[in-house]
Amino acid sequence: MFKRILQVTVWSALVGSFAFPALIPAVALADPPLTYTFRQQVANSGYAASAPLTAQQDGLGTPNRRVPIPAPIDCLLRIGDLHASVHRPGFMNGTVIGECPTPVDEMFHYAQIWERRFWGWDRIGVRDVYEGSPTRRGVATASDFCKVNPGGIQLEGYGRVTIAGTPYYVINKLFGQVKPNPCGL
Repeated sequence: MFKRILQVTVWSALVGSFAFPALIPAVALADPPLTYTFRQQVANSGYAASAPLTAQQDGLGTPNRRVPIPAPIDCLLRIGDLHASVHRPGFMNGTVIGECPTPVDEMFHYAQIWERRFWGWDRIGVRDVYEGSPTRRGVATASDFCKVNPGGIQLEGYGRVTIAGTPYYVINKLFGQVKPNPCGL
């Protein structure tokens, strides 16, 4: 973690007033859970949203802590593994799938491939976005040329569903496993 913070600091110092925070995803290097549920982002949780608030005891004796509100139905956003394409030789694909048990007013999510470089992480390939309404399921598939990167290649996903006019988000971006050679070259 210290090495990653140091990389960001050095890179920011090198480029002066230009900041590129999107180049380095905020993710631990350990494998994260690959399925997330949607929650409504609320004010005072670090997100800009005008949502109703709930009171919760946080275990530290702080009442009225503002927390994300779960969606009324159990929609899930899943991230798949990067793999060699079976449709386009020489390409790799990664899918992000949103699923709900009943149709929602709107579903939006994306898939993006990242590659580790000497300065941090960099977006590569073609980002795919799914946006549908009303729907129960959607798939976004990012792709790029097959390559080997000893530092690693990773898939990212993020999404939102709208139910009865209220948006519910995946609180954190999803990141798949870091793979140095997704295509098995």
